[in-house]
Amino acid sequence: MLEPMGLPKDVSVIAWGLSLERPTMIYYNVDNIRDLFGHKVNIGTTKKNPICYIQNEEKTAKSASDVAQESTQKPKERTFIMIKPDGVQRGLIGQIISRFETKGFKLVAMKLTEPGRAHMEAHYADLSSKGFFAGLIDYAASGPVCAMVWEGDNAVLTGRKMLGATKPFDSEPGTIRGDFCIHVGRNIIHGSDAVESANHEIGLWFTEAELCAWNHHSTTWVYE
Repeated sequence: MLEPMGLPKDVSVIAWGLSLERPTMIYYNVDNIRDLFGHKVNIGTTKKNPICYIQNEEKTAKSASDVAQESTQKPKERTFIMIKPDGVQRGLIGQIISRFETKGFKLVAMKLTEPGRAHMEAHYADLSSKGFFAGLIDYAASGPVCAMVWEGDNAVLTGRKMLGATKPFDSEPGTIRGDFCIHVGRNIIHGSDAVESANHEIGLWFTEAELCAWNHHSTTWVYE
């Protein structure tokens, strides 16, 4: 087998031509090449070195597997999203989940829960000095909430953009609050405002065992 300089070690050369416009191939029919070698192959050329080659299929498959494995071993940024009691009561859980899934984020934890006042007070502890704190806790503890963890590049900032402004009136159409609610006291959803607060909130609502590390089949279609 010829081994001209400039090619990766994981490719086998078929032929190269003398034409300055494009390389010449011995085999023009991809099906014939597949039958000849007994497995599927990828045909490619390089711009700097006009050579036709078959890329090793086993190497290609391994690369795809490596991408999926890295997705499991190194989690991307995570954010905490909570659908509040009004969002649950109005039956908006499915539509809100659909927006995050359609965006390309991966769901790694979710539960419908009624944690009680003490838990809500801990969640909103940074607002404890505000005059509306007692009313906020009454509202947050008035029914079940849907707590979720979503994972993906820039999940925190993008999640906040998807939620919209705190006041529904200020939220753009197309955002969750811009489309689904009217009054700030019933703004249906909470989202972490920073990576640090996201990590804190995730730890408050979920144990490590409840966070699922899994490979999404669409990962390579969402990320390069």
